[in-house]
Amino acid sequence: MINSYYVVLKGKLNAPAIFTDYRDLEKVIEGYKDAEYEYFDNIEDACSYIMGNKEVTKADLNTKNTGIGSLPINMISYNVNESDFKTVNSQYGNTICIYVSGGYNFPESKGYYSVLIKKYDRFKHIKKDDIENSTPNRVMLYGIIDALDYISDNNEMEITVFAATSLGFKSAIKHKGNNADLICEFYDKVKKKNLKVTCVEMLGKAQEIKDYISFVKTSQKG
Repeated sequence: MINSYYVVLKGKLNAPAIFTDYRDLEKVIEGYKDAEYEYFDNIEDACSYIMGNKEVTKADLNTKNTGIGSLPINMISYNVNESDFKTVNSQYGNTICIYVSGGYNFPESKGYYSVLIKKYDRFKHIKKDDIENSTPNRVMLYGIIDALDYISDNNEMEITVFAATSLGFKSAIKHKGNNADLICEFYDKVKKKNLKVTCVEMLGKAQEIKDYISFVKTSQKG
């Protein structure tokens, strides 16, 4: 069963493509300076990413806005090049923001996450390295779940989570996808803490989110 889909927008190829084998991915990105690629755990999200989700009717600010089940979680997806991170980020200044970045080294079977929690004018950075037997999306979900431990319970606070990829929330609604277990854990935590969560997926903005986390970390040290 195929459960890994690697979408390459820029690399050693003539057009965007989807690969299911990491070794094939390496062949087209290794040594390519401006390579752009993302990992997905289902073919639907991979196809939506590579095609820019053209079948979706764009509404305000070119976003797709759908609720997830009956839980207090809202999904907003920005397709590649629809908007810049700085502009979108500024819209959520009145909420507690969680920015997640992460990666996974398949040959070494180890991953990491780096998460920044912004509580208005206060910041908290958490990270974890050497996460074994996982995937890029799963390590980021671990980071988001761990970040909720730093949010107070039962205050109906508004939380905004920023990620640069589709983490599988839509598939989890149907109890599908490799990340369904972690997303259910995330849902349970949100309900227990009585939070109102908006997940902002900014596809293709991994570097911008990573740079923002690094910038804030450096500024705090100064």
